[in-house]
Amino acid sequence: MSTRKTISCRSSRMPYTAAKQRSLYRLTRSKSNRDVLTRFEQLLDEYFEGSAAERDGLPSVKHFADKLCLSSNYFGDMLKKETGKTPQEYIQEKIIEVAKDRISGTQDTVSQIAYSLGFQYPQHLCRLFKKRAGCTPNEYRAKMIG
Repeated sequence: MSTRKTISCRSSRMPYTAAKQRSLYRLTRSKSNRDVLTRFEQLLDEYFEGSAAERDGLPSVKHFADKLCLSSNYFGDMLKKETGKTPQEYIQEKIIEVAKDRISGTQDTVSQIAYSLGFQYPQHLCRLFKKRAGCTPNEYRAKMIG
C-alpha cells in the first residue's frame, strides 16, 4: 500500500508524500529561522549602539526572546540549531566584538568601555575578554597600537 496522496494544487494535481511535506516544512522553517536570526542581530546592534546597555545593563536571553515574540527555550533551541551557539555565547561574542572596536577605536578607558557595555564591574569585562579573546583589554589595545 502506497503512502502517496494526491492533493489538489490550484490547477494541477501532483503527488504529495510525507517526505516532500517534511522537506517543505524544513525549508520554510529554515527561512523563518534565518529571518529571526537576522532580526536578533539587528536588535543586538541596536542595543549596544544606543544607550540601552549602559542604562539597563547586560542583555539577557529573555530580553531578546521577548522582543522576537518567542519563548526563551524555543529561541535558544532555534539559535543553537542554526548557529551552533547558545544565545548567551552569541551575546558574549557580540560584546567582545563591540569591546574590541571601542578599545582600538577610542581613547576610553577599559572601565568606561565596560560600563558603556552594561557591565556592573569592569573586572567582569576583563575576565570575559581574556576568556574569549585570549588577552586582556589592555594587552589587546597595546597590540593594536604597536
